[in-house]
Amino acid sequence: MTRSIFIVLFIVINITLRAQQPVEEVHVQEIFRKTLLSKALKTIQDKYSLKIAYDPSLVQNIIVDLRLNDLGILQSLERLTEGTPVKAQQVGNNFIIVPRPKASDESIPGKTNISLSGKVIDHSTEETLPQATIWVHGTNITTTTNNDGHFTLFAIPHDTCTLEVRYLGYITQAVRIKDLDTSREFSIHLKSDTQILNEVVVLDEYNQAVHTEDIPGAFVFNPKALHTLPSLGEQDMSRTMQLLPGVTATDESSSGMIIRGSHASYNLTLLDGMTIYQQDHFFGSFSIINADIIKDVRVHKGMFDPRYGGRVSGVIDITTKNGNSVKPAFNAKLNMINGKATVEIPITKKWSLFAGARRSFTDVVQSKLFDNLFAIARTYNDQIDIFRFVEPLGRQVTPQYYFFDTNTKLSFRPSSRDILSLSLYISRDRMDIRDSTSLGSDNDTFIVDSDEVTRWGNNGASLRWARQWSDTYYTNIRISDSKFFRKYNYQHEIVLDSGQSTYAFNFKNSINDLSYTVDNEWKPRNTLSVDWGLSGTRQETDVHIQDRYTSDIVSPDEIPEDTNITENEYSWLHSLYGGITVSPASRLTTSAGARMVYYYNQRGQVYFEPRLTASYKLTGQLNLKTGYGRSHQFITQLFYPSRTGSISGINENFWILSRPGDVSAPVISSDHVSAGATLRSKQFAYDAEVYYKTSEGVIIDENLNSGNTTIYGLDIMVQKTSGIHKGWIAYSLAHATQTHPYILQGAHAPSWQDQRHELKVIDMLMLRNWNLSSTLIFGSGKPYPKYTVRYHRNEDGVINDYDLLLDYSNQSRLPVYFRIDFAASYSIRLKNSREIEMGLSIHNITDHKNIKTRKIDTTRLDEAKLTNTEVPATYMDIVLLGFAPTLSVNVSL
Repeated sequence: MTRSIFIVLFIVINITLRAQQPVEEVHVQEIFRKTLLSKALKTIQDKYSLKIAYDPSLVQNIIVDLRLNDLGILQSLERLTEGTPVKAQQVGNNFIIVPRPKASDESIPGKTNISLSGKVIDHSTEETLPQATIWVHGTNITTTTNNDGHFTLFAIPHDTCTLEVRYLGYITQAVRIKDLDTSREFSIHLKSDTQILNEVVVLDEYNQAVHTEDIPGAFVFNPKALHTLPSLGEQDMSRTMQLLPGVTATDESSSGMIIRGSHASYNLTLLDGMTIYQQDHFFGSFSIINADIIKDVRVHKGMFDPRYGGRVSGVIDITTKNGNSVKPAFNAKLNMINGKATVEIPITKKWSLFAGARRSFTDVVQSKLFDNLFAIARTYNDQIDIFRFVEPLGRQVTPQYYFFDTNTKLSFRPSSRDILSLSLYISRDRMDIRDSTSLGSDNDTFIVDSDEVTRWGNNGASLRWARQWSDTYYTNIRISDSKFFRKYNYQHEIVLDSGQSTYAFNFKNSINDLSYTVDNEWKPRNTLSVDWGLSGTRQETDVHIQDRYTSDIVSPDEIPEDTNITENEYSWLHSLYGGITVSPASRLTTSAGARMVYYYNQRGQVYFEPRLTASYKLTGQLNLKTGYGRSHQFITQLFYPSRTGSISGINENFWILSRPGDVSAPVISSDHVSAGATLRSKQFAYDAEVYYKTSEGVIIDENLNSGNTTIYGLDIMVQKTSGIHKGWIAYSLAHATQTHPYILQGAHAPSWQDQRHELKVIDMLMLRNWNLSSTLIFGSGKPYPKYTVRYHRNEDGVINDYDLLLDYSNQSRLPVYFRIDFAASYSIRLKNSREIEMGLSIHNITDHKNIKTRKIDTTRLDEAKLTNTEVPATYMDIVLLGFAPTLSVNVSL
């Protein structure tokens, strides 16, 4: 325990105290004699721990020869670049080297009251960058790019102003308007932080891993900066998002996002507009989203705008890469579970192709990590059933299991204002467990064959057309199809000399989602934008259950009747939304909108969903924010306590459509209000939000009783945003309760997702070619299913059966959760941006015993049958993964 405390203190002290010396206090004392400018800049950067970014081609072959005698940083850089084609600029706490403007009077404006339009794109791939921030330096004029990287600015005072362009994971670019060709649409090229690491260490604030937005509950991720975090072999976006405040991270066997106390199925997950219903591989161990395909990730913890609908908790909106439009690119990675690769092909100047694939090799080679993960899954998952039949026979069964997923995106740009893209997605999991054994004596043998096959997966397709009709009007149209399915087949066969008996159980369920969306944006000036659109969805669920027993050993009268159930249900959902964002004052931004929904399943009903947000910049660094939103959900994933201790049971992948007015399949409604503040300093960002959320129509038990939930809490995040040493501390205080009028006499009880405290500490350190990181996760205990045993006796007083009665009070809780992970990677950078990276990640470095849940021991209860002695209920711990090191290698060409 002393070791664990020491590690905790070390991480916390490092992340909070390792701030660099203020730039204003740094003075340079150096002599450079006929030295390359690039070498001089690197010397100053390394020696004085500064933040300098530049394009190596700009300073190539520039020689400097001078003495710097106790000069400030900016003054020193100005002396170094004096008389050269480049000059130094200070942007916040960072320094950049940019081309020196052509000889002219820089202080005299040539044009005034300027409007301009352009695009922000990746310098290396020409990939457009959505939601990049453009600020006119020294003014209150700011805007963001749309989904295709386009932006428009109005009423810029004069052409000597400078645009500051920022995008998470890219070097901040300062561009003087006078140096742009504003007579036509232009492009601003941003360089990815990884593109200049050969020359400098990028310390820009926008190289941070996650950025807090100025609206309530919104975050943006930088996929490139997150690959160094500890993981089970590879970067996992779901695991990373679980490190946010308000998102539960105390169960590494689940990729689901429990946001502010609501079940993961209450979130809307979009991949290029396709709804993703099942979000994990390997029973929750890995996310189905390959991190290497991601261009942009945005998370909303409840305060989402009117264009999103159909869920009552959070939104995870993922945009995949379009592909390199300049040159082919290839990337391959290998770890102890799977291998994956991506390829980018510029077919022509207007066509590009991006493809990514990942496959586990666990059906060929099963590592110790696989054995440990499968051992955990089989102890709590009702979908793995064969072992309870074969293990009593003394058999050891090896599962044949693998997963794969593929992503393909074809993009076509017929003009500078249009883009068409086709996205395809496939994911599959397959588990096959077979056993055949011969039992009995030499003269009386029989054969027992068991076979269990489970398959599940997602199919998705999305066709998108977007057009920038003018500098102020933009339209985005998308048609998408998404399907999730699960097939389970179990067969048990006994073969005797006299005949055979066969039992077969088949279960199949699926959900198909066919949707269209039309989104429009009109922005007539900097302080006003209007969004409106419409969408429609047809959802269809299909369930087939077959239970069959055949035998020529027993008489036909003793054979049970076959079960053959088929159910099919569909619904229609049509929505119309509108919203307006306005800045009535220079520091105030408000957004008001609403969504009107017509839902039909056996009967139709209209639902109204108002959405409001506001933010106020109290100072240049302090932003206040608040919001309110009402939303509805028309499809429910069944989850409730099971005897295995899980809060899903065999229905984990089973979805039902809501039916208006039906209490067993209700439409879920939710109201969510939050308020908070964000304070940004030179090296730190502080964010805090309080929230209150109520939901109606939540199914709480296997009898499909629907009740209400009330959740409120506080999310806090302290983040170090610049320097070679970054990270954040996230803390959540929450209280989640559920109630039903006929259960516990309507009293409130903790919900299954209730967790009072959760603390996460993330630490990332970049040292030249080394990347070191660690995560610490602490969580207070969550409820687990507890039962009262009610025994049944015959007339002789002998126990012949028992019932398990769920304790709805949910007062029994698991022990605290505690885990520290560590990761280290070393990069070998070759010519032409080629790179080899080797990594080590250690999960649960202290080997702390964390418990996922507890399940009732029915074996002991069964032993009480045919006796007179009642056995009290006992529980078994489902222990999560302990100490687990993994290795990985990454090759980029």
